[in-house]
Parts: sequence; structure tokens; C-alpha cells
Amino acid sequence: MSVAVRASLVGRVRTIRTNNESVSLDIRTPRRHSGTLAHARFVERRGWLHVKLETNRTDSDLGGTAMTWVVIQKAQEASWEDYERVSKAVGADENPPDGLIAHAAGEENGKWRSVDIWESEAAFVRFRDERLLPAVREAMGEDAMAAGPPPQESFEVKHLIKP
Repeated sequence: MSVAVRASLVGRVRTIRTNNESVSLDIRTPRRHSGTLAHARFVERRGWLHVKLETNRTDSDLGGTAMTWVVIQKAQEASWEDYERVSKAVGADENPPDGLIAHAAGEENGKWRSVDIWESEAAFVRFRDERLLPAVREAMGEDAMAAGPPPQESFEVKHLIKP
């Protein structure tokens, strides 16, 4: 299996490790924090994308009380080229959204999948409403908007492994 991966971060990627089954990122903190914010590992098992987020930070370290939020999307119809058009319209590579800890996307069988790690659900919702949906409309048109988003899983992180 070959998976292309691209990451946009609110900090800097310290290291990226890949093999045929997983992608691991060590993430440096944003300007307002010091040290390593998180280590995220993405592993596919039996068609599911699993995310393991490890951090030594608490919610108060991130300046609030909201819990870390993970969003996983796997397109069933949109191609990698569609992802790239929307990504360019969002402009996150040049201007990462507030609250984004990590974004990784890859291609499988011509379709895209992504995993986002956010400081909070509210940060994700704000990004979706203010930047992502307008970018989808701009890059893909009204038909894509009417079709709705790809299947999505999301969850509040309840367990963080601290190194």
C-alpha cells in the first residue's frame, strides 16, 4: 500500500517517520508555547484509520479548558485532486487556522482521507464554518456543497499518554 501524506501544523514538524502501515509526526509547539506539543501516530488497520495522540500538555497549557478534538474524514467520491483544490482555497499552508494542532492528509485508491487534531471542538467548528465551507464552495461549486461532506468521525480526547 502506498499512501501520500501532507501535513499542515500550527507549529513545526520536528520529525516525520513513515512505513507501509503508519505515519508518525513529532510536533513542535506554536509560538505562544515552548517545547513539544504532541506526538501523533496514524495507523491503518483493516480499513480504519487509528490516531494515537500523545502529549505532555494539559488543557490549561493551551490557554483554556476545552478538550482536544479529533476529526477523521475519508472521501468516498472526491479525488485527491479535489482535495488539493480545496486545500489551496483554504490556504492553511500559508495561514494555519487558529486552534489546529495537526492536519495530515493522504491518498488511497484515488480518494483522499484526513485526520485533524484541534485544541477544541469549537476551534474545528469555527474553521469549518469560516474557512472550509467557503473554500469548498469556491473550489468545487454548489453541487459539491449540496452533496454534503464526506463521512466523518470525531471525538473528544479523554486519554492522553504523557511521555
